[in-house]
Amino acid sequence: MYLVDHFLPESRYNVTRLDDWESDPLSYIGAIVHAFPMDYTKHETLNIKGGNFFGYIPKDELSIYPVEYFKGNRIPKFLPGLIRGNRVTAKIIGFENGLFILSRKKSMQEALATFKLGQIVMCTNISSTHNSVFVDIGAGINAIIPSPEISDCSIEDVSELFKSRHYFPVQLTEYSIYKDKYVASYKRVSMQLKLSKHDKVKGIPTSLTPDGTGVFVEITPTQVGMLDVDYLTVSYEDDGSDIVMFKEYEFIVTRIRLSRDETKMTMKNIYSLKLAN
Repeated sequence: MYLVDHFLPESRYNVTRLDDWESDPLSYIGAIVHAFPMDYTKHETLNIKGGNFFGYIPKDELSIYPVEYFKGNRIPKFLPGLIRGNRVTAKIIGFENGLFILSRKKSMQEALATFKLGQIVMCTNISSTHNSVFVDIGAGINAIIPSPEISDCSIEDVSELFKSRHYFPVQLTEYSIYKDKYVASYKRVSMQLKLSKHDKVKGIPTSLTPDGTGVFVEITPTQVGMLDVDYLTVSYEDDGSDIVMFKEYEFIVTRIRLSRDETKMTMKNIYSLKLAN
């Protein structure tokens, strides 16, 4: 029997094979498996395919979250994204006519029971907006990373910053019973670099300063750089400009100064930077 004692984001699992299931399929009831979603049928079931078996998930067992529908048809809104190359984590709850009956909802509930506030978990990026990121923290459980928990750096568009960030650790900070959703922090699990003047460091330009004379650079989610752009051209497309926003560059630290964070009433280092040759 294939069982797991931990829960990864659904897309991180290999597809499950059930050893010799034909001889005793009922012995696999209760097993957690990982399978490819195939199609959503007119009978409101999601067909799935494992490594060597087939099954389906009834509509009522699809998710702990409300299943919403497009106007004019009966396809749940979350299914197009779910089907696109992912796996689903589900619990086997029955067997009939050569097919396993599964519950994604039950595996989500079991995963939800294992999470605790303060816990650090690995997550997969699901989608992002200009100011937040939505992630799968295990078995399809959703969490949101709001802008203040993404970076101390000023970021013009979070979705651009996270285009290349797909699998990473977060810390669970809050839980909303009403929405069945955790709030998570990306920056609280980031490592700080020990930097001195003249050090070389990589960073990502994330937004212009309010006066337009500089660019905020994310060195790490908790370390902010400032690049003077008085003599540099800045763009949002790779068109030969000196600086392209959200593209990684190597910089040299030219100055380290303390700045007061008024929101937290604390002091933090700001790193003045110049482009490395």
